Amino acid sequence: MHTCLITTEWEAVGCFQDRDYPFRVLRHHFKDISCLNKTELKKTGFRPYFEECAADAKKHNYISFGIQFTKECWGDEDPTRVYNEYGFATNCEKSDNKSDPFQIGGVYSNYIYNTKPGNMPFSFRGHMTIPTQNV
Repeated sequence: MHTCLITTEWEAVGCFQDRDYPFRVLRHHFKDISCLNKTELKKTGFRPYFEECAADAKKHNYISFGIQFTKECWGDEDPTRVYNEYGFATNCEKSDNKSDPFQIGGVYSNYIYNTKPGNMPFSFRGHMTIPTQNV
């Protein structure tokens, strides 16, 4: 298992299952991405989805966030939350652009991105021992 470098601050972890309330692995639905055209982005790449969620995740000091159901940004301020509690999922989506490393989650699946260890708030370091999916 390994992670894939996405940006200098974030890395892709993989696609993980989720459940409905009250059993969410990431408890805070902090943003809906509404102004992006999925049909167009499916052709060119999902980077704009990632950038929208990443910017707000950083504002919230989340060390990980997930994109679920195409347009929902989920996160949690608790660094010990285990986003892989329900295992890997197979319904995350890649774009048709083969050079695009960004993915988005589907129904009850999060495509997870982690803050790279050097970019974590100091108090969170040491909590990133969660397995990752080959991406």
